[in-house]
Amino acid sequence: MHQSVVRAVLYAVMELTGTMEPDDVLAHLMMNVPNWYGDMNQREMAKEFSDYLAARLAEFRPEEAASARVLRDLIRNQRIGKRAGRSGSRQDFWLVSLGRTKTLGEFRYQ
Repeated sequence: MHQSVVRAVLYAVMELTGTMEPDDVLAHLMMNVPNWYGDMNQREMAKEFSDYLAARLAEFRPEEAASARVLRDLIRNQRIGKRAGRSGSRQDFWLVSLGRTKTLGEFRYQ
């Protein structure tokens, strides 16, 4: 769908900044990045670009920087060989970057 990894990551950060659940965002990212499972460079590029965005946006757009950190952690903690989403085994990620504790299936505000 998106022609580049950069565009897909930017879209995923936008979704995370909104109200979308992290597991849905990760599923969309995997659909939008061509050959997500076949080419590990694509996955690494998405993780590195998320990290870059988090660093660059930290001062001027802290909420988007936090979303970029969450996305980086989602990519880093993703199990390869299992597709993200509700159909696979549920693995919880506790991410406090946005000021709330998140699991892959729910939001709980602290």
